[in-house]
Amino acid sequence: MPKSNVDPLIIYPTSTHTHTFIVLHGRGSNALHFSQDTTNPVKPGFLTCTTSSGLTLAQKFPGLKFVVPTAPKRRCTAKKRLAMNIWFDNSSFEDPYEREEVADNYEMVKEIVTEEAKELGERGLQKVFLGGLSQGCAMSLHVLLAFDRDEEEKCMGFGGFIGMSGWLPFQDEINSLLGIRRGDDGEEDENPFGDESGDEEDGGDAEDPVNELLVCRHTPIFLGHGDQDDVVPLEYGKNVMEALQAMGINLEWKVYAEQGHWYKVPDTIDDIVRFF
Repeated sequence: MPKSNVDPLIIYPTSTHTHTFIVLHGRGSNALHFSQDTTNPVKPGFLTCTTSSGLTLAQKFPGLKFVVPTAPKRRCTAKKRLAMNIWFDNSSFEDPYEREEVADNYEMVKEIVTEEAKELGERGLQKVFLGGLSQGCAMSLHVLLAFDRDEEEKCMGFGGFIGMSGWLPFQDEINSLLGIRRGDDGEEDENPFGDESGDEEDGGDAEDPVNELLVCRHTPIFLGHGDQDDVVPLEYGKNVMEALQAMGINLEWKVYAEQGHWYKVPDTIDDIVRFF
């Protein structure tokens, strides 16, 4: 399986290191472009954005360390098999290869989380924030929900999760475990980002897998989504919200008016500051 040969981009704190924010880029991007790009005023680099008071997140939180990994490069089915940095191939979750890709990248991100938690000392995981944009949000959600129970037992959960314009991988399977049905007509809505395998066995014990999904229900979560997102439609963000709420997870949901597939500046940055 492809592995990222690019070291994570790290923005070190300018004062005593108190917390770390691990944030994942979207499909086809990379750590440097996602975090530092200043050439596109419509989609500025995340760490260059400022609050309504004119401060970047690094300036607002001098003790915060930023870690931005770059996804491995592989061929993307949705882009005519063009090679690009992606966390997984959106085209399908039915192929075991795609599941393996998600699992491999989970291990990569988990290793970063574990290292940062160790560096932060006692109850270190509670000082680590996780999140991402678009496919990076989807990948980081998977990390959040799949994170080892042994780690969760050491503290109540991550410091927080910040997701922007994202969706939930394997949502159909998760919804089935939780008894969630989408669609007013009783039929599941078509979800181009989800799993439609329908391979579950009747009469199985769903209690254990559901409990596994609840492992980080004490992690505060902020999700933001533009109401004019034409890449990941708003309904998929709402589906994430409903699934997480069904798990008993503490969740804040924000819809940004007249906003497409990106974070809204300065509104989203202001909300992240308040969430921190």
